[in-house]
Amino acid sequence: MPIANKQVKSCSLDDLSIPRKELCAAQLLARLLDKVISTINVNFKLVTLWSDSQIVLAWLKKHPSQLEVFVRNRVTQISKLTQNYECRHVPSQLNPADIISRGQLPFTLTENRVWWNGPDFLNESIITMEPCEEVSDSELPELKPAIISTIVIIELQLPVFERYSSFRKLQRVIAWILRYVNNSRKQKTNRILEKRLNTDELRQSMLVIVRVIQHIELGDEIQRLQSNRPCKRIGSLNPIYANDVLRVGGRLNNAHIPDESKHQLILPHTNSVTKLLIRTMHIEQLHVGPTGLLAAIRQRFWLTNARATVRNVTRLCVKCFKVNPTNEIQLMGQLSKQRVTPSQIFSIVGVDYAGPIIVKQGTYRPKNNQETEIDRIVQFCQTKEIKWNFIPPDAPEFGGLWEAAVKSTKTHLKRVIGNAVLTFEEMTTTLCEIEAILNSRPLFAVSNHPADPEVITPAHFLIGRPMNAIPEPSYNEVKINRLSRWQHCQLMREHFWRAWSKDYLMSLQPRKKNWMTIDNVRPGMVVLLHDKTRTPLIWKLGRVTAVHPGPDGLVRAVDILSEGSVYRRPITKLSILPIEDNQRLRKKSA
Repeated sequence: MPIANKQVKSCSLDDLSIPRKELCAAQLLARLLDKVISTINVNFKLVTLWSDSQIVLAWLKKHPSQLEVFVRNRVTQISKLTQNYECRHVPSQLNPADIISRGQLPFTLTENRVWWNGPDFLNESIITMEPCEEVSDSELPELKPAIISTIVIIELQLPVFERYSSFRKLQRVIAWILRYVNNSRKQKTNRILEKRLNTDELRQSMLVIVRVIQHIELGDEIQRLQSNRPCKRIGSLNPIYANDVLRVGGRLNNAHIPDESKHQLILPHTNSVTKLLIRTMHIEQLHVGPTGLLAAIRQRFWLTNARATVRNVTRLCVKCFKVNPTNEIQLMGQLSKQRVTPSQIFSIVGVDYAGPIIVKQGTYRPKNNQETEIDRIVQFCQTKEIKWNFIPPDAPEFGGLWEAAVKSTKTHLKRVIGNAVLTFEEMTTTLCEIEAILNSRPLFAVSNHPADPEVITPAHFLIGRPMNAIPEPSYNEVKINRLSRWQHCQLMREHFWRAWSKDYLMSLQPRKKNWMTIDNVRPGMVVLLHDKTRTPLIWKLGRVTAVHPGPDGLVRAVDILSEGSVYRRPITKLSILPIEDNQRLRKKSA
């Protein structure tokens, strides 16, 4: 195979290193190849570039950002000109360009087949060359030093700090450790061998715990104090560093109070041991509120972000929560289809038991056979194909309208009857009167304008007019043009559905309460079951076993396992305990 083109460029011996010269030769090859291919205008299936420099081939495999400026610029140009080509290694004895660099006599050059025709392996259809050894990065010159950025977390917290949930127990454990260390450094006659810890040992263990916490959380502030630089986070306290602990400098040096109250120990609020101390003092102060607890803490300690930290710890106290538990309130659900769709009366009926109501035994004595009444109800429902749907127990908000009607009925009974005891007939008459009054109430706000039509009441669905209205003759047989204005208004009651859709239905659009969405109750949460007959401190504990979300995906009723029985309750009759397991489940749901 004859060589189509050759190009030689001389350079001095001192200005460049040999790898750089080899790189310049590779750059010259890339330029020459680009010029030749663009001139002959032939599409090649494969183009291979050969070089006997393993260093240059290793440079071409590196990203330009890893190389020094001289090498990076030339590698970038070579890669741009030969991005679709292949670069391979050729031994020096088979490289025609190496003949010029080494020099050769004319009569020898005329007979050199490698110079005139190239190496013999180029005539093969498939070139099989053993790959050369890769040059390692440690041996490769012109590499930029690698800058490795790592985040080093120095964990100074002792494992014993995370082992105990009581600060006083942790304090005693550290005190025993300190006694062992001190005794091991003393003679046997001087060792402390008492079975109980003394006050000085407990005080010393307290200082050790505070010292460790301060070096973990406020190590940068300690370094600033030691180098006489101003502090950033606790600068307003004018801190002092004495006996390896940070204390408040403050402005109370002239106050007649103990030194511990003048220069309190500084505690960072981010450490878990600090929260243990707050929780312990909260219990020792008989579950005092946040303000009283903060005042007690500041007798010896100064917390960063104190009020918020103390408030969070007291909020998570289970005993305080049991005294004043809060129930769950979910977003008010959508109105049912029966509430917003015109339909026949009594097609959907809500029933609730109200009572007990005491009556005298008059001429009519109702039978109190419970099983017989239940059988009659079941037989009646089966005959009429009536289907029952039960709401969760003790959840009147799930009933809606009929639960509100029961409340209104009880209100009228209490105000009308008082302490009187009626006979069965008198009670029946009174309930019928209350029924008429309740069914004559307007469904929406009454207008003050005299030209507005009569307001719709529930009685309009039954008899076409309020039950407590004055009876009027029928005007169905009288022509409209012969009716008076009053009679014409009476005739308009037949079109109450239009007014129902226009006025009453639109009044149901806004939510009167519970307009915020909260995280759903999840299975596994520990809760308190509300019981009106008991004080909150002795309410039953239970665990949520199943949830019942509505069509909108929000949970408003759950099943709870308590004392071996499963109860279905609305979330408004539950109080979720402020414990870590419940908080973890809430975070998963969020």
